[in-house]
Amino acid sequence: MPIHSLPGSSTTTSFADPELVEFEAMDLDAQLDKLEKLSSTPGKAKSKAMDEAMERVKIWQSTELELDENKEAIDQLMKDLDLLHRQNMAPKPVLEMSLDLARDVLNLHDRYKDLKPTFKTSEFCKATHKANLADYAKQKVELDQKVAGYKEAKATTDKLEKQIKELQKQLAECREVQNRLGAGLSSKAKATFLVQSMVSASKPVLEIAEASINQGLLLQKELSIKKASLQETLKKLGF
Repeated sequence: MPIHSLPGSSTTTSFADPELVEFEAMDLDAQLDKLEKLSSTPGKAKSKAMDEAMERVKIWQSTELELDENKEAIDQLMKDLDLLHRQNMAPKPVLEMSLDLARDVLNLHDRYKDLKPTFKTSEFCKATHKANLADYAKQKVELDQKVAGYKEAKATTDKLEKQIKELQKQLAECREVQNRLGAGLSSKAKATFLVQSMVSASKPVLEIAEASINQGLLLQKELSIKKASLQETLKKLGF
């Protein structure tokens, strides 16, 4: 990169030259640092560390790494970006944005990883609640059928009681049916009550489980968006 209109330089340019304007806007330390880079030997302008950093960044530009298996990769990426930032090896706004995105990716990944173990418990609670609802529905149908049978038997009993003298035998048989249905109804009512209690008790757990799953999905979605944005931003580094 040529030096424009500096003391001791034979190269001249207009005052509107963007490079000169940028140079003049720097503070003294930055100007001296830039002069040192411009006057250095081309073959030694980049250190081995910077070469390796750029190579690793290039891998990120084209590869989506799984953080669960290689979390250290994002830490190394942040170190590489910081090195390139300090050495002015790429546009600073892009590097700063890349660093911010890398931190967001790491933070979201850690939050998602902390929440992930609750997913299996949440799914189990949800499946249990669903099974309880199905069992309750079945028990309710059977209960309704027995209630209907019991009511019908009782109505028949009431009718037969008015004709007790003429229909004594029929009344005794009907009472036997009534007693049998009553015993079954009591047992079924108790079973249904227990299932209904289980369903009621599982509702708060289900709400917590669904909230946990929804939060995990949102974090997973945000993590994917941040990772994609990081990769697109890294591609702008121009390596």
